[in-house]
Amino acid sequence: MQISTKPAHLPRSCVYDFSLLTLSLFFLEAELFKSLLFCLPLFLLVGPFAPPSITGTDVRVDRGEVVNFPDREPELNEDTNMKSSQ
Repeated sequence: MQISTKPAHLPRSCVYDFSLLTLSLFFLEAELFKSLLFCLPLFLLVGPFAPPSITGTDVRVDRGEVVNFPDREPELNEDTNMKSSQ
């Protein structure tokens, strides 16, 4: 049994999120941009840990059966039919 000697590192997305948080807290003067840049990284950090009741239990893409919707037939208005028959 070998123990890994690799140092643990954060994923790039977490590093980007923390840098955006730092930028928003210290370097922006406008309140609107500060609040947006503060909320966006928090949502990106917390999003993957959202409860299944919010995400619909399966957040993966390209799962399940393909749904084929039937082609729509053009609808004829009754007014158009009456005008053409006169």
